[in-house]
Amino acid sequence: SILDDPPTDCGGKCTKGRLFDGALSYAGGGPNSRDNQLFFVHNMADQPIGHELWEVPIGNVTTGMGVINALYGGYGETVDQVQIFQ
Repeated sequence: SILDDPPTDCGGKCTKGRLFDGALSYAGGGPNSRDNQLFFVHNMADQPIGHELWEVPIGNVTTGMGVINALYGGYGETVDQVQIFQ
């Protein structure tokens, strides 16, 4: 496991404890639970991503966000983090 990083305001990009489109972060299921799963924030809308201790951005897309936006999202799958960690 990778220990959690301290909270950040993402250089002014994070608001109300939420990540921004293009942010790169580790996925986790509890304090100090980060491991080998990473995700890009994509079409975030009002998703509550970034309010947990383990959801601190480690990078962000600076160019090429169109590539991230072009990824196929029509599978309709959702991630159940509790089930993943059981």
